[in-house]
Amino acid sequence: MIKWITTIAFAVTPIFFLPFTQDYYDTNKWMMLVGAASLVLLRPLAVTSGTLAFGALSLSALISFFFASTNKVEALVHPLGLITFLALTILSTVPISKTMLRRGLYLSTAILNLIAIYQFFGMGNNPLWTPSGTTTTTIAISLLTLTLLISDVFQTFKKSTGQTLASLFVLALFIITTGTVLTVWLCIPKLSGNSMPLSAAWDAMHPSLAGAGVENFVSTYGNVRFTTSNNFFFHMASVYGIIGLVASLIFAFLLVRSYPMAILLFFFPPTLTILVSMAIAFTISSSKPIHIPFTPTVVRYTGRLLFIIISVVLLYGSGRYYAGEYYYAQSLRAAQKNEGTKTYNILLKAIKLNKFITRYHTTLSQFSISLAGNAEQKLKGQLVQQGIAEAKIAVALNPKSIPAWENLATIYQTIMTIAPGSDQWAAAAYQKALSLDPDNPVFMVNLGSVLVFEKKYDEAIQLFRRATAVKPDYANAYYNLASAYTRKGDTINARLALEQTLRLVPRESSDYVKAKYELDALPH
Repeated sequence: MIKWITTIAFAVTPIFFLPFTQDYYDTNKWMMLVGAASLVLLRPLAVTSGTLAFGALSLSALISFFFASTNKVEALVHPLGLITFLALTILSTVPISKTMLRRGLYLSTAILNLIAIYQFFGMGNNPLWTPSGTTTTTIAISLLTLTLLISDVFQTFKKSTGQTLASLFVLALFIITTGTVLTVWLCIPKLSGNSMPLSAAWDAMHPSLAGAGVENFVSTYGNVRFTTSNNFFFHMASVYGIIGLVASLIFAFLLVRSYPMAILLFFFPPTLTILVSMAIAFTISSSKPIHIPFTPTVVRYTGRLLFIIISVVLLYGSGRYYAGEYYYAQSLRAAQKNEGTKTYNILLKAIKLNKFITRYHTTLSQFSISLAGNAEQKLKGQLVQQGIAEAKIAVALNPKSIPAWENLATIYQTIMTIAPGSDQWAAAAYQKALSLDPDNPVFMVNLGSVLVFEKKYDEAIQLFRRATAVKPDYANAYYNLASAYTRKGDTINARLALEQTLRLVPRESSDYVKAKYELDALPH
């Protein structure tokens, strides 16, 4: 039974998703793997090369958890975090059927690519949608599967029997190859926007021993925000530091020694599904596992009891987290329907279940400020105070969270016209966000806007110029630069900045009309 659970969990991960949470993909894949690992703990364990490899990653994540992570709960439940590595370590102890796992992988990858073909020919709403979560993940899995499938096709044709199986393999080979080619064709023009540039990934690597913490990886390049690095090694070095990089090199050595073609997976942005693909590669190529004997009797029963306790804790904790994610998604759907009271009450349920999730508090802060706009005066003040309080809770939960500081700054910036002193708090929060993400042009422009509000035009102009240097095609930075020059009385530089704005925005857009009107209104 346990063997089948593990086989199914591994095989269906690429195509498994559910529409019950905000993130349809990783949250549900994560929950399935943790549930499977909790059940595996109830049986005797064995050691394989996969167990040792994922154990190394788990150790690096554990060290970072204690010494680098600022929000322990978010670090635990992150798709590339400690519980994921531990779950894959546990699942790698199960001696499952390699043949069944390979065929399960072929089937799920064929389904992925059938969907890709369907989307390519315009029969879906989004040509790049995929159950794996990202197109690069689909490509990575497909390439790994092709290396296995081609070998099986040749082996099957060598035999005098099994022609039906050979035909099915050939069909799967055709579907996967076709789908992969079409996905690559669609993906290449958008790759620069979907994948973190190598130079930016290099700059994001953390030089410390324990890294920045897995929950703290947010890097901005231009005005695009990335939540994973360019490749597996760079991401591990960024979030888990030098120890993580060493662990990833040990992991890579063991995996490539087991199945050399799996080296392909390390050069894609890491995802939970790619980690499972690595576990599959270990399983289908590993030698006979070494079983751990629990002797003497006291040790055996003590170990079993300990694993049962861990299993129960895992199931309870992950179930509570998933319930919170479910309510959070329900609150977002209620907000889309403009059901204010329902949204508010469901958000409170999510926070009651998972009060340490920063995202829940930032959403409640934004929603409170939104409600304040249409509320009567007495209630408006309460909602504004609640919005500020929730935003402060978010930064207290994770002082390294760039989105949390950005949210706090935005909240203060929103109420600058009605709450004296808010401009100073907004500026301080943007400065903190910039200290965490120093090359973010959006933060530079927003902070500059606050300084313009405070009539600190020279400081604002410096920030707007920094933003244009970081992102030369950032039209909003030039527009705000022109506004600062205009308020300062420097019409010559204001004209130059507006002319550059017009070069960057589409002629048919309302932004072009607005900038052109302001340019014509400048005195000659």
